[in-house]
Amino acid sequence: MKKVLSIVLSVVMLLSMSVPAFAADIIESETVVIGGDSIEREDLFISAELAQEITTLFISDMIAIGEVSWDASTDIVEVIAMYDGTDENNITAYTIELDEGYVVISAYVDVPNVVLEWSDKAEPLYKEFDLAETDQIVYGGSLYYYKDSGNGTLETLTGFTIEQSEVINVLETKYDLANVPTAIVSALVNDNDASLMTTTPGSSSVITDPISHADQWYNGPYSCNDYQNHWEENGSTVECHSTSEYRNLGNGFKNHCGPTAITNMLVMYGNRFEVTEINNEDDDDIFLTVANIGTSHLYYINSDALGIIGGTANASADNYILDAFEAYDVSGITVEGRFNINYTNIEISLRNDRLLYLLLDDHDLYGNHHVICYAYTRLVSSTDGSYVTYLKVADGWASTPRYIDIASVNGDKYWEINY
Repeated sequence: MKKVLSIVLSVVMLLSMSVPAFAADIIESETVVIGGDSIEREDLFISAELAQEITTLFISDMIAIGEVSWDASTDIVEVIAMYDGTDENNITAYTIELDEGYVVISAYVDVPNVVLEWSDKAEPLYKEFDLAETDQIVYGGSLYYYKDSGNGTLETLTGFTIEQSEVINVLETKYDLANVPTAIVSALVNDNDASLMTTTPGSSSVITDPISHADQWYNGPYSCNDYQNHWEENGSTVECHSTSEYRNLGNGFKNHCGPTAITNMLVMYGNRFEVTEINNEDDDDIFLTVANIGTSHLYYINSDALGIIGGTANASADNYILDAFEAYDVSGITVEGRFNINYTNIEISLRNDRLLYLLLDDHDLYGNHHVICYAYTRLVSSTDGSYVTYLKVADGWASTPRYIDIASVNGDKYWEINY
């Protein structure tokens, strides 16, 4: 299969922009089967034109936040393709040079965040090279720049000459088809074969009572067999906040389930462990602090560009969580993962009193969404002895906790927060 990647902002994210012929020839194929079809990395190539579109959206969102020197007059001056050093055509990223500052965009969408680095004032580091017109810039990830003059060796920013095999390439370690937005996956694969699609009974329903839900959709009647809940002991309650509460703060927020989930996590932690720095701050201000951490570190992009840009990167959510706790002087927090969501893993994590940051992928109700899980209930049927398990979550949609049938998220991922 060979499909190609493009963007149509006015309607939907369509994949129709031409991939250069060299991409199919020189990029090692990595294929996954989804819905009876396959995706290869060559299908995920971002063209220079699309890189400019992404940069324009990114600049617009950063201007809206109000903490950059960019404004409506900021303009793109030049687009510089950068390479991996193994082939003169193998592009890894683009630098979008601006009349003030620059943005680096990945040449492939299968990275945690396609915006790799940026500055609203500084020039890209490769400006330190004495570049001839025929020289290429080799890019191995944030701040790893090399000059390739075509003589078989590369020059480092510090003036050393090295062999290509010595190049530090942290970017290639981040390539993972799991990072590809579901909107792109859906457009790339032929998912019309209904025989290959599976759904969980009642998974598109809002669940407030797990026993009622199980009795309706499974072979009940059901009763509680086991549970773990360290957050609502002795009459305590969990305070939940929703994305709708924060949508119109400041200049407005989009795709902000990640910052909302981390806000819920901080509020829950502050209430339970009586953290003055958290409890003395208004919840709106906590969210704004969290959102600002996200945008300043590129953990979160405040955009809704139909699946290409926007939201919180799954792969960097651990650092996002740690930075948020650090902002409130909470020490001793560690984040581990990403673990598969299944009963065994969840039971161990919650029995050990952890908070779980769930990364829902194309869920029947929530779609692509981040939520906080803090408890589970396992039910058993008196009819056939079967078990069903429900995760109790602050889902970012409601002001009270809800439940998710674990079967509907089986195989999705989560980060475990230890404290």
